[in-house]
Amino acid sequence: MDFLPGSSQPQTIRVTLSPTPGWCIKTTALQTAVCKVSSSETSQTSDASSAANSSILEPFAKARVPSSLTISQGTKVFVNIAWDSNVPPPPEGSEDVIQRAMKGEEEFLDSDNPGWFVPVVVSEPRQDADKAGKPSVVFDSVFHSSLKSRALKDVEFKTFLEELAFQRIEAQSQLPLSRTVGRPNIRSKGKLNPRTVLIPVGLYPRDHPERVEFEKKLKSRGPLVQEVTNPKTIKKKEEAAKPKGILKTPTEVKPITEKSKISLIPEENEQPAFTWSQEDDHIVLNIEVPRLSHAHIASSTLDVEPHRLILAIPPFYLLDLNIDMPDAQMPVVFGERAGEVSRLKRVVKERKEGFDVESAKAEWRVAERSVVVML
Repeated sequence: MDFLPGSSQPQTIRVTLSPTPGWCIKTTALQTAVCKVSSSETSQTSDASSAANSSILEPFAKARVPSSLTISQGTKVFVNIAWDSNVPPPPEGSEDVIQRAMKGEEEFLDSDNPGWFVPVVVSEPRQDADKAGKPSVVFDSVFHSSLKSRALKDVEFKTFLEELAFQRIEAQSQLPLSRTVGRPNIRSKGKLNPRTVLIPVGLYPRDHPERVEFEKKLKSRGPLVQEVTNPKTIKKKEEAAKPKGILKTPTEVKPITEKSKISLIPEENEQPAFTWSQEDDHIVLNIEVPRLSHAHIASSTLDVEPHRLILAIPPFYLLDLNIDMPDAQMPVVFGERAGEVSRLKRVVKERKEGFDVESAKAEWRVAERSVVVML
């Protein structure tokens, strides 16, 4: 994965997609979730008058666009599977490798050899209505066009793409979806409008036109970042207060439970860099949070489940470590850190209880600009 100079964030390309429809899947929301929607998103409801009187989707307004959307348990969800050649294609892989990835057996090796995975671009949810006029929501899941022919011939591969779409929607929106699905006789629910997205450049093959053009522009700009270090500033920060806990009492943050939930974080949150190690019987995560300040401690949350950890420090950072994520999807979500997450997954799976939910602790180490989580 390619990264910006002096940054742990991957370089991204602004890409315009004009998806063509493939097929549509109908399912339902298993739990209530609050999803972030941008101000540019427009309502696609075909019967606004009937939907406005329902409490399933809140808020629902014809005159304005909401900044968040509450999707209640039981709401009907439509997932459009679509194609576009500007979405990164999967890497080359033998049939045996592809079959293992479809069965969840393909493991991530390292950043230079990530195995076989399938990039997918998932939209924000948008409001719509079903045939009866009842409120529903729609997600678009856009894959590279090269996958279309196999999906139309191979039922197992088609199901595999559907599952990848569901997993990405769940990770992006925190909305769990039922795997009991219907297949309406439509190619898409609503119109698939063009949209502009940011895609990590490292997901594209070296000879892909989008990557070639990006690297050409990058080369012509010269150095993007020049780091200047002030020794006095560093010394002053190193002499700051002693490490401070961000989980001092249950009243200061959301309680740590096996089924803890987290509200949607604004989309500007970035995934922080992190490393992990084993110390005695504990797993220790060291998470880099250089922008964290005292003002953000009160709104910071740590949610731990046996196979999942979510650290949210709005409006800067969101780390979602889902140990149950297939290895083949990790390069898309974690970039160059996918190898570390894959190794962490194996360690956690070996522990009967997974993460130690009951004794999880975290502390903010001011001088080190990091949050350390002990599990």
